[in-house]
Amino acid sequence: MFQEKDESDDEVIEEQTDEPEVVWKRLVDYESITIAIMMLSNGEKIPATKYAAGTEGFIICHWEEQKEKYETMLSNVLIAENGQFINKPSQPKPQPKKAPTTPKPKKKKDAKGKSAKKQKKPANTKKTIEKKPAAAEPDEHSTEPPAEPDNEAEVQFVAAL
Repeated sequence: MFQEKDESDDEVIEEQTDEPEVVWKRLVDYESITIAIMMLSNGEKIPATKYAAGTEGFIICHWEEQKEKYETMLSNVLIAENGQFINKPSQPKPQPKKAPTTPKPKKKKDAKGKSAKKQKKPANTKKTIEKKPAAAEPDEHSTEPPAEPDNEAEVQFVAAL
């Protein structure tokens, strides 16, 4: 039921525990730069030794002594000139907010296709509108003469503009 333990099994386990394993790799942001850190199973945190442009357009972080790599999602253009760190992308400048605009009415065009200019009228002017009744049209079969328009039926409207 139980297997007997060989002495060779102990040697394999000891060999594996001598070298710490990688626990995680991640990017750490500072005020103006970003660096990659790798944490080992013994608690040691090691910064990447160099940063190189990846073939897919993203930065690859290298730990040369440990022979480890980590591909980021940061663009190759952010690598510092010497390849020792990653530049932080510049923040976009805030754009001033514009007040909402109301749509302007379209200008009427005259027969030539040019915009008709509105003439300004002086303020406080009165306009009189005369309304005359329509003259009754004579019926073809009627024997009565057409009625004359009645001057008393004129109506004046005064409108202040």
